[in-house]
Amino acid sequence: PTHPLLCAAWTLAQTELSQRIFKGPDGTLSLVLAKDAASTADDAEFVFAQRSREGKARRVAEWLHAAAIDLRYNLPLDSLPPHARAAAEAQAAVLDDCLALRTAPFFIRLRDPSRQSYIDLSSPGRREAAGPMPFATDGAAGPARAHGLAEVADKLCYARNVVVMLGAGASVSAGIPDFRTPGTGLYSQLQEYGLPFPEAIFDLHFFLGNPAPFYRLARAMWPGQHAPTPAHYFVRLLADRGILRRCYSQNIDSLERTAGVPAERIVAAHGNFDGAHAWVERAPGQVERGAKVPIDELKQAVIDGAEALLQLNTKYGGLVKPDI
Repeated sequence: PTHPLLCAAWTLAQTELSQRIFKGPDGTLSLVLAKDAASTADDAEFVFAQRSREGKARRVAEWLHAAAIDLRYNLPLDSLPPHARAAAEAQAAVLDDCLALRTAPFFIRLRDPSRQSYIDLSSPGRREAAGPMPFATDGAAGPARAHGLAEVADKLCYARNVVVMLGAGASVSAGIPDFRTPGTGLYSQLQEYGLPFPEAIFDLHFFLGNPAPFYRLARAMWPGQHAPTPAHYFVRLLADRGILRRCYSQNIDSLERTAGVPAERIVAAHGNFDGAHAWVERAPGQVERGAKVPIDELKQAVIDGAEALLQLNTKYGGLVKPDI
């Protein structure tokens, strides 16, 4: 069964309950019980998804179900007067009826003055026979949405807060291996290091007992030996245009900074080569971070070899490593 989805531009299109809607922070969703799309009676509409601090994508059914749960369990019902409690329960019942398709037709109005909300045409619920479903907010139709890369590019035309999440794939074309690909991944290449298990190379306790494998790897991976890829420069472009909110990276190669992405926009989930500290084991199993060490000083010691590293570690009273 399908139901009409009514946008703020009053453009009618068919959608199933599995159709996904992304509601931005300024967006609202209203449920309309009416005989036709032209009805604007105030008493036939109530807002069930308010403005919020964050955007969220849900299927139509999920939006309705979440609203019903809020009305029943997240309101301070005990402190409400009887007529308000009854109204909340009645609205929750209406939402349940829509979910069970006992109420038809019903309409959903999507309003968003910031033009960040949209209907996801790539979701499985869309029926091709329904024809194109336009993006529409506050009476002004936006660009048509498409699949794949074209859809992303279209969305970026209106985005103001873009979050990028980078993984190892962003750096593979720079010549840096990923971690787990059999044969070519970093962990497959660490057998010659004599590790008890591949992940030990990044284990702090293992490093304090045997720092040589990590220093050897650091010398091979130190930034400056690889150039950023188009993926990194794309993130830089977003920053230059003022729409990059944050870049979360799992990579330790610092290629985001090399490409020119501002440091304050980067969250290095696993650390990187931008800073370094000395580490001291005060007691078995008790590790403390010590003095901050200039990263260029550590870089030079890594390049010069074991004797220079020994002198550096003695100088700062602990084993020095990048913040990885």
